Amino acid sequence: MDLGLRDKRVLVTAGAGGIGCVIAQRFVAEGARVAVCDIDDAALEECAAQTPGLLALRADVAVSADVGSLFARLQQSFGGLDVLVNNAGVSGPTKPVEEVTDEEWNRTLAVNVTGQFYAVRPAVPMFRSVGGGAIVNMSSVAGRMEMPMRAPYSTSKYAVRGFTDVLTVELGALNVRVDAILRGLVNGPRGAAG
Repeated sequence: MDLGLRDKRVLVTAGAGGIGCVIAQRFVAEGARVAVCDIDDAALEECAAQTPGLLALRADVAVSADVGSLFARLQQSFGGLDVLVNNAGVSGPTKPVEEVTDEEWNRTLAVNVTGQFYAVRPAVPMFRSVGGGAIVNMSSVAGRMEMPMRAPYSTSKYAVRGFTDVLTVELGALNVRVDAILRGLVNGPRGAAG
């Protein structure tokens, strides 16, 4: 099946393992030029070895300077961007809300929400320069239904839905399509961990 992705320039955040690596590999199989970023150096190396032509870059999406450097590398290597897959996310703690620490709350929101903002911000001028693009924000069923004992994670995934809704309206005039995927439990290391 030809999905019309040949030579499209794609970035998948947290793309070195799990869902992200599979997404990246599918884009490569369709002929896209794909970059992934991750904080796991070993996973970056392994995913790149399994996927010829994949550009693997180290970046923490929760750190604005990392994302700025990442997009500078993308511009240098690909000359722009057509598709952004905001896949990075952490599961955060599973505990009563009164036991959640500042660090647990802040890290979950930083990766799951702020990381998407940090990636969208430099992507928009790239989309504008080519007349459009696509953004896929990974949310979760936890962004549609309450999940007791998962306050930081569920809150972050509701926020992703809201961010996606705003971007859909704001970027529509630029011919940028924005969607959120509200996935359930996935068979993999993170899903098995609970």
